[in-house]
Amino acid sequence: MAKKGSRGPIKYTPEFLENEAESLLLYVNSKPIPFLKDFCFVRGYSSQRIPDFAKANEKFALALAAYKDKFESIMFYGSITNKLNGFIAFKALINCCGWRDQNKEDQQKGQTVVIQVINPLPSNGNGKN
Repeated sequence: MAKKGSRGPIKYTPEFLENEAESLLLYVNSKPIPFLKDFCFVRGYSSQRIPDFAKANEKFALALAAYKDKFESIMFYGSITNKLNGFIAFKALINCCGWRDQNKEDQQKGQTVVIQVINPLPSNGNGKN
């Protein structure tokens, strides 16, 4: 956690952020489904600080990227192998990993996708039907 001064917490130091980066990697590898808000709660700070940590420290940014990759992979493979609820995993991928439903977006924009199926007539072999 950040050092406390007379006016409250002092700015997070680079050493603190590097230690948190290492702790995040350990957390990611120790949980079957890592959840970033849980990590932040246990560590004693708000998850809203995570983007600031990543901007301030490259090691933390890399650890965060590794977390996101692992989370996305767990959600995807868990849903296609029926180890996780597919709907919940899909929503987690949309909300946490930036996935999007292209069909839903097209419908919201008022775009219509038209698929035309052409069945050729049977030919008698001379090119005429």
